[in-house]
Amino acid sequence: MIGKLERGFLALSVEDYIKRISDLWKTVFAMAEILDKKVCLNPVAILFDWDGVLVDTKELIAEAYLKTFEAVGMDPLPIDTLHQLPGTSLRDYFPHIFGARAKEAETTFYRHIHENHLSCLKQTEGAGEVLAFLHTLGMPMAVISNKRGDILRKEIKHLGFESFFFEVVGSKDCPEDKPSAVPVRYILSKKKIPLPNDRVWLVGDWLADLECAHRAGVVPVLLNNPKLKRDKKNLFPPKIYLNSCLDLKNFLIQYMKENN
Repeated sequence: MIGKLERGFLALSVEDYIKRISDLWKTVFAMAEILDKKVCLNPVAILFDWDGVLVDTKELIAEAYLKTFEAVGMDPLPIDTLHQLPGTSLRDYFPHIFGARAKEAETTFYRHIHENHLSCLKQTEGAGEVLAFLHTLGMPMAVISNKRGDILRKEIKHLGFESFFFEVVGSKDCPEDKPSAVPVRYILSKKKIPLPNDRVWLVGDWLADLECAHRAGVVPVLLNNPKLKRDKKNLFPPKIYLNSCLDLKNFLIQYMKENN
């Protein structure tokens, strides 16, 4: 999709070829950490998580959690603790926290999200830029999120991002949510892209995204979570690390320059 590594290199001497490759990797590392040297840097499709990747909703989600715990008369758990519970989809981990009151808690949580999400929705750094850039390249893109599907699609429409994605999948749109591979299989079936596939990237910011990518057999790309990147006990390590969506755009631009 972006260009073949060999293009422009065939006429070079062995020494110049090695130098060009070395220069390329130096440039790549300046914008992205390639944690697996065998990873394909020429994707044919990119799947994005939503919250924390393309939009910043940390404050809203924290408020929704607080409202939920208050409504059921429980002391709130830290956000980091919540993300370590089984799965990261409400339908997966709310029963572990709220037991028989999980349905009530989910209703309270999404009520607060529904009432406030559009008014405080903001893009992460470079999100709109990288989507527009990839769209001009004809890159197939999709969103795979554990946010409820109807709310997710409203947010995408509010930001004017609908034309960028060939598919949008949220919680309860498939029989299983991330970290299951089911949503990835569903999305890629729309484009008849086979799995496993080392030319499909899944860009996310939490463990569920990495596990989902590993289970589906696609490339796990971790965004702006240095603590998780450094976790040696992580059974689902990222193959690429980026600080922001802007870094993703700049990395791809530089890669294209080096290979055209």
